[in-house]
Formats: sequence, structure tokens, C-alpha cells
Amino acid sequence: MTEEKKSSKFSEKRRRDREMLKRKTKRVEEKVRAAQQLRTDVDVLENAGIVPEGKRFARIKVLSKQTRFLAEPEKELVEAYYKTYRDDSKQGRSDRATIREKGVRKTRQYLYFTEIARYCPREVFFRIHMPEKGRDYAIKGLMLFDDGQLHHREVQQRLQRERKLMNPERELILPENGAVGYYDGLTQEGMDGSGNRLVDIWEMKSKIGTAALSFSQDDYDQGQLYHYAARFCPTFKRKGWKVRKIRIFNRDRALMVDDPAHSWIVDPDPERLKELLDYARWLHRTVIEEKYLCPHPYTRDHEKCFWCRFNSWCWRGFPAPTKEREVIAPDPEIPVPDKEILESMGKRFIEIRNEVKKLEDEKGEIAAVFLNYFAKTKVKQFPIQEYDRALAPITGEQKRIQREILFKALGAKLFAQISDVSSKRLESAVASGIITGDIAQRALKYDPKKPYVGVVKIKEEEER
Repeated sequence: MTEEKKSSKFSEKRRRDREMLKRKTKRVEEKVRAAQQLRTDVDVLENAGIVPEGKRFARIKVLSKQTRFLAEPEKELVEAYYKTYRDDSKQGRSDRATIREKGVRKTRQYLYFTEIARYCPREVFFRIHMPEKGRDYAIKGLMLFDDGQLHHREVQQRLQRERKLMNPERELILPENGAVGYYDGLTQEGMDGSGNRLVDIWEMKSKIGTAALSFSQDDYDQGQLYHYAARFCPTFKRKGWKVRKIRIFNRDRALMVDDPAHSWIVDPDPERLKELLDYARWLHRTVIEEKYLCPHPYTRDHEKCFWCRFNSWCWRGFPAPTKEREVIAPDPEIPVPDKEILESMGKRFIEIRNEVKKLEDEKGEIAAVFLNYFAKTKVKQFPIQEYDRALAPITGEQKRIQREILFKALGAKLFAQISDVSSKRLESAVASGIITGDIAQRALKYDPKKPYVGVVKIKEEEER
């Protein structure tokens, strides 16, 4: 190697060393400036009286958020997990819990209680005679059914542990047509005068969100069929069980409501039972024996059609409805009146609007009376039985930023960086290190909102 090349290589190394030293020096200077700024912030707080004089913040160190993760999506485990659901549906494991995919035919000559109480007669026909015409359930659908069964077992096990439930998951059959239902358990209610053991049939439903708060017609009808079929059950007769009532238990699987479990005791309803048995006989004769597909009993946008697996096949040949935004167009049947008539109609329109305003004022006067009633009596609800609703006081709070505290704590320079103060802006300022979390918390104030009277569902405890 010549002397010239050695000198060139040495110069390049020295240049890199100088640049590295310069970068290190810059980082040190930035840390020094940050420390000086921290001391300045502390002095500002001490002068404002937020922090006692002579005290200093302890060193704060938190993990910063990364802008990029050394991670990438993978599908191997996800596909293996999904495959278990597809395999279960094809093999028909726990047939009542899973959905059989398209192409899997199961011939049967009987109905389920759920088909009598819930499904459209056309859907029952397709479920029995043409199951291959149904759309495949997505993985989400298969998971929902499996998740529902997990919730069933969890609730059953807990109630059995408390000795509130026995004899879970048993079959009941209607003697008229062989329709089959599976109740979820029995609860003991003592003995009657004839030495029979009184029991309530227990049926559990896992629902999502506010649906768990309501009691549906389908659940009611299914319970009535259970109560009737139990009269002819050989096991019930052999063990001396006599069914008293039906219990419907709802559980919010998503835990979206404060009270995720609700239960109802249902009395036998002979009138409704007669309708159900007449319908069950008609459904068995028409769908199973005669294999007759009845005309559409609902429109295509009905709830039962919207969720039906056979929607596309059932409505084949019918054009899909198109929904377009309506454009305001002149109506030739409505003449355009003279200006005087238009002025009169305009005045009437304003009068109607004013009447609505008067109704709102009257509503406010009535609300004031009820707020005073709730305040004096401490009652939480006032039921209005005619509407199956109740009036209740609604209270709340709203978050407010005390700007003067922030200004005193931070000074004009730092306060200017978050002058557009909002709760989100304040959180961003804490995350970016402009202020500390305790200062932000001191600046927050929660003011009570003005209470008002709302319309809510009647609570059982209020009824009692």
C-alpha cells in the first residue's frame, strides 16, 4: 500500500470520528437543555404554589411508544383454529350446538320446539327437505353458536354448584306429532299435597347486549311447549316430578350491560298453548307429511328473512330491492297557490311550530314536578303501566378544564402549547411530556349535569 493511500484512509477514519463525536455532543446538549427545562418547570410550579418550595419532582421514567414493531401477521395458527370449527360443522358434532354446512343432508320426520316457536314455515321446509340450499355459515357464526354452548355449560355448572339446578339437558316430546325440545335444567320447588316433587323447567338463553334485558315472544312460546310436553314425559312420571312453572334465564355473553343476567318466571298460558299446538299440527302436516312449500309469509326486508340462511334461495327470481335517495321533484297534482295563500300557509306552519314549542314547555313543567317528586321521596322510578315504561330521573356529569390552574402551573410559554384546551388535548400533552399527569388531573373538574326526566323500562324491583 502506497503512502498516499495510507494517508487517504487515515483521513477518512478521522472524519468519521469527528462526525461521531459531533453527534454524541449534540445528544448530550439536548439532554442538558431538557434538564434545564425541567428545572424551569419546577420553579414555575413552586412560584404558583402548586409544589411546596424546596421540593423537586422525583425523576420520571416511562416507556415510550414504538413507531414500528418487529412483528408481522401470520395465518398458520388462525387457519388451524378456524379449521376446527369447519370440521365440527361437517361432522355434525353436537348437532344442536353447531351449524351443518351446505351439502350435508340430515333426513328427519319431526320438528324442533325452536322451529315451532321461532322460524318461518318456509325456513322449516328448507331445513328439513333442502338443507343444501342454505348458505354456509361464516366462521363468526360457528363461533357464536359454540360460544353460546360454552355460556350454557358455565351457567349450568354454577347453578348446580349452588344446588339450584338439576337434571340438565333432557329431551321432551309432543305426543301429537313427535316434535322434540331440549330444556336446560330443572329447579326444585318443594312438594305438593300428593307427594309429587314440584319443579320448574329452566331454559337458558345467551344473548348480546340489551337483548338480554328483554323477554321475547319466542322464549315465551318455547317455554309453554316445554311445560305441556313435560306432562307426557315417562321420566317425570316415574320420578314423581310435577312441573309448576317455566323459568327463562338470559345471559349477556358480551357483558355490555351492567346487569348481565336476567331471569323470568313464566306461568302456564292455556290460550297461547292452544294456538301453539294448532300451529305445530299444521306445520307437521304441511311441511313434513305433505312436503308443501307455502307462499312467503313475510316481506324480504322482514327480520326473519334478513337472518335466514335460505334467504337467497327462497327469494330467487325476485329482483333485489334497490334503495336510492329520493330527489325532491314538483308534484303536478299539487298546484302552486298564489302568494297570499302561501303567506297564510306559512303563518299556519309557524303556528304549528309554536304549538310544538308550547308542548315542549308543558313537558318541562311536568318534568319539574316529577324531579321534585323524585327528590323528596327518593323513589328511583315512577311506573306508567299503560305504556309499560317508567319515568326516572337521569343524572350525569361533564368534564371541564380549569384553564387558570394550568396557566399558573405552566406559565405563559408552556400554556401556549396547549392553549386550545380540551380533555383529549390535555391527554396528548401528558403523553408528549409537556406536562405531568398530576398537573393535568388538578386542572380537571367534573361538574354535575342538570338532571332531567327520562323514559326507561320498568325495573322488576320497582314493580314489587
